[in-house]
Amino acid sequence: MRMIFSFALAAILLACASGCATTPKAALTKPDDPAGFLLGRWQSVKFEGEDAAGDVTQAELVLKPDSTFVATATMYDGSTGETEGPFLVTGDTLTFVVEGEETKTSYSVENGVLIIHNPADNSRAFFEKVK
Repeated sequence: MRMIFSFALAAILLACASGCATTPKAALTKPDDPAGFLLGRWQSVKFEGEDAAGDVTQAELVLKPDSTFVATATMYDGSTGETEGPFLVTGDTLTFVVEGEETKTSYSVENGVLIIHNPADNSRAFFEKVK
């Protein structure tokens, strides 16, 4: 399961940062996301960078109103992996916590496309909101 988790997290969160984390508090509508725009179901449309594009064909990220997320990835061999946990929005940073490990990514939204960027390896995942 840890291997599947690693592939899913690499695709969706674009690599784990090491270290323990405290569980983020409510992320529903912070001043950084006053309309709750990030909440909902997002489907990948493109990956850039080695870590993200190597093994994954498709990814889905669901950001829930209770400040939790579910991330699912489909690999080239047809297998899938899923992970979940709390998330926090702070400025242009999306922080995800899975199995006690924190992953901090930056994000932007361009023309309705959510771009999650891992500054550690400069990889990106592009998501469109599912209606």
